[in-house]
Amino acid sequence: GLGTEGTHAYDSWLDPARSAIDGVRALRALLPSDRLDGTTIAYGHSQGGGIVLALAGLRDETPDVDLRAIVSLAPGYRVSALRTATALSSFRLDASLRTFASLAVLAGYANLTDDTARWGDPFRAGIRDHVVSQLTTLCIGTAITALDTPTADYTPPTTIGEALDPEFTAAVSTCSSGGACDGLPGAWVARDIANEPRTPASSPPILLVVSNGDTVNLPRQVGCAIDRVEDDGASPELCVGAFGDHLPMVAATAGYTIDWALGIASGGARPLCPGTTTAPRCSLF
Repeated sequence: GLGTEGTHAYDSWLDPARSAIDGVRALRALLPSDRLDGTTIAYGHSQGGGIVLALAGLRDETPDVDLRAIVSLAPGYRVSALRTATALSSFRLDASLRTFASLAVLAGYANLTDDTARWGDPFRAGIRDHVVSQLTTLCIGTAITALDTPTADYTPPTTIGEALDPEFTAAVSTCSSGGACDGLPGAWVARDIANEPRTPASSPPILLVVSNGDTVNLPRQVGCAIDRVEDDGASPELCVGAFGDHLPMVAATAGYTIDWALGIASGGARPLCPGTTTAPRCSLF
């Protein structure tokens, strides 16, 4: 959905999680009943890994979907509210974080208005046109490089404070602290408050897979997602190993993860992790 017409709901976990549930219902309507057994397994990687984690907290509103197991590989996930992160002016941005954070802010803002001229409002004047043009026309891997490359008119911001417009951050801070919630910044805060996924103790069994060789979702960053899941009350199984980089890890772990999910779903045996079960220490820096 990146680089196509319209805006992408990046970092909006509950909307795509509910869309995934709708996908289950649609599949039931399309396939003959003898092709289905009524149970569901959720499997996701990267952004999809975060989306399937968000499914975990939707059991109460989806009693018609028997979700038996969740497999999440290298998940991008909400470890901090965006409205809180905007206040961390000195927080340093590497190439990946710069793009992911900018995309999260832009996607939430752009989905609030059809006025494309307003989409860049959250960003500093000197970089907003470049940031918006790159994130609305490029796929994510290319955008990471583009936003990390200086041009005659663009200097990559190295901190959140350098990236965001002071008026935007001030408006977000005022709204978040109980003050006036005016205009698009106020609506952006409301959208952020509503986008709070949970993985409670009642979640289906969760397998979280991390590759030590992942250069996109770094193990230490995935460690923060693991901490968030556990803080919510869930007790995921972990599998950490040398499974290759961000994309190759999917194929490298496919046999294990599918057998694990099928074993959980059927109440049968499940394979042992072909690595360790020790979570990487959380650090976004």
